[in-house]
Amino acid sequence: MPSEELKSGRSINLTPKESSECSMHSATMCPAFGSLRVTMRIEGLVPVLVGAVGCLYGLDFVSHFYASNKPIVSPSLTTRELVETDLTDKVIGIIKEVVEHENPQMIAVMSLCTPETSGLHLELLPRKLGRTEIIPMRVPAYGVPTHAEAKDVAISQIIKRVGENMAAEGKTSDGQLDGLAVIGEVFPTDPVQLGVAVSRMGVRLRTALPHKDISAYYDAPKAKVAAMLHPFYDRTVKELNSFGVQPLYSAPVGAEGTYSWLKNLGLLMQLPNPEIEAIADEEAQKVADELDQNRLDGVKIMIAGYEGSELLFARLMHEAGAKVCYVSTSIKEGPGTKDDAAWLRRRNIPLLFRKRHEDDLEALDEMAPDLVVGSSNIEAVAKRRGIPAVYYTNIVAGRPILLAAGVRPLVDQMKLILSQLNTYRNMRDFFADVDDDDHVREPLKVGI
Repeated sequence: MPSEELKSGRSINLTPKESSECSMHSATMCPAFGSLRVTMRIEGLVPVLVGAVGCLYGLDFVSHFYASNKPIVSPSLTTRELVETDLTDKVIGIIKEVVEHENPQMIAVMSLCTPETSGLHLELLPRKLGRTEIIPMRVPAYGVPTHAEAKDVAISQIIKRVGENMAAEGKTSDGQLDGLAVIGEVFPTDPVQLGVAVSRMGVRLRTALPHKDISAYYDAPKAKVAAMLHPFYDRTVKELNSFGVQPLYSAPVGAEGTYSWLKNLGLLMQLPNPEIEAIADEEAQKVADELDQNRLDGVKIMIAGYEGSELLFARLMHEAGAKVCYVSTSIKEGPGTKDDAAWLRRRNIPLLFRKRHEDDLEALDEMAPDLVVGSSNIEAVAKRRGIPAVYYTNIVAGRPILLAAGVRPLVDQMKLILSQLNTYRNMRDFFADVDDDDHVREPLKVGI
């Protein structure tokens, strides 16, 4: 895509840099974290991670930092063992130990980069031991670009096994699909609010994935429509499609988003148009009323995350009056991003997929935003420059965003962050004479 001209007269290149031009990778954790984050919350499932000791240490730490409350099982693999041991036999041995001691309903076996290139053959693992399903999940960093997409790997592999079991037992839906399943890691109250809204249309919310109960994964294929609240669930869409479940993309965020999402749901559900039109109008008006009372007029916001839900947040901020000067994400452009990307581009909001850290740095230099909401590395750079900045995942994903209930919490939070401008500047000035190498340098001059 060519550079977009900005009202300021500056421009930013929205074409991702070639790898030869980049020294830093896209802003995302090790992909395996995504699969771990899903599987470590499922009761009755034991995650087995196959990777180097260093990988295990880092992933164990970050997974439990995010409140997972079960251990990760892993074979002890030193560098020598990774190249000299029969990895497949060793993993099978670990699986047998887990089955013997815990007898779980499922075991998810996740393979990382080194085992994938050192002779691990997941296809040789037993499909089932006793009652325990053994589900392989390949999540090497060279094959799964982001940890967001590794969540898709985990959910899709579980649903795939559900489908295989149903087929083996001769069970089919026989076209008797009903209700709505929602897919995406959203704030806990969001599915509740969504369930209330769709119930007005006569639609029941069947389940919300990821879920702690394995039965929810068996229930999802029975839905008529699956709402992909986050856009990277390509594999999950494919598996659910095999059951006849229709995907619904985007989410009811902002007034326009709420109206179009509910209308599209009604069409997929084959509901009477006049009734759906009235409900969509009413729910959208509730959002509009909240937006009238909660404004961010003129605030220049840069949004740079890695899961794709940044597009939804950008829509909400724009409708609240903010000047969204740049949006980037680490996921690829695809069916799940189509509607939101088109909406942003119609409003001349610069948007970049599969971004690199250098892209965000360039945007930070060019845009001079009042507020940065992004991944931790670009957030840190902005703070050093005295610009109010927060980590997208902890701040935005830690609050409701859907329907009318999602407006005030996020707008109020943005206002709170902006109100601390003097604190950010004081911190910048306090450390202004010391750089990363402890060399004296001039204070940064940042115009906000």
